[in-house]
Amino acid sequence: MTRTVRSFFILSIIFLSVSYGQPAIKLGGSVFNLGPIFHGDVKRIALAVTNTGDQPLRILSIETSCGCTSAKQPAEFIPAGATDTVVISFNSLGFSGRITKMVTIRSNDPQQPSVEARITGTVTSVLETVPPMQVINFGGSPVGTTAPVSITFRNTLDVPLSITKISIPDTSLRTAFTGMTVAPGATIEVPFTFTPRVNSFVENYFYIHTSDARQPKLPIRYMYLGR
Repeated sequence: MTRTVRSFFILSIIFLSVSYGQPAIKLGGSVFNLGPIFHGDVKRIALAVTNTGDQPLRILSIETSCGCTSAKQPAEFIPAGATDTVVISFNSLGFSGRITKMVTIRSNDPQQPSVEARITGTVTSVLETVPPMQVINFGGSPVGTTAPVSITFRNTLDVPLSITKISIPDTSLRTAFTGMTVAPGATIEVPFTFTPRVNSFVENYFYIHTSDARQPKLPIRYMYLGR
């Protein structure tokens, strides 16, 4: 192949590449800080996805790092120069403290076949167990036998907090607690009894109703074993 033919061949490839073009994905951000999240809340983010190329951008898949985070798929194809939105939801139920979740978007962009967005925040509660526990373990008890147990909670706020009631969907778990006001930083001991109905492991939530408008119904995760 002569130098002239070789040069013509290379220029032809460049010309074809430019002529046909390609899609190009651009996110409206790569890190999103949700800030303080009260336990049980669901936080949502609208993530802009723009096609900065000159060919349609195809969204192949959207993957999240855990089941607590979901993403609503936008249109399968985003035209050249257009923008669509991926709605990302984080469910804080069962979490506490600092969180980091990842969302990966895969597309037909040949230069960036996958891009990521990171979601951060801190899950907090107006009440916390003492010592801090993500899951309260009531232990094990023979089926039909009632076992007493007490759980201590602390008011994490700098103002008094009223606990109006505790609702428990599980009929095997009971409390005689009727409500009281807890001073800032103070603790309260709540008595419970659990009577396993079946020979199995049970995991569920009960709910503490409070006077705080940000967290009027605090979910508390617990477990026990009937044996």
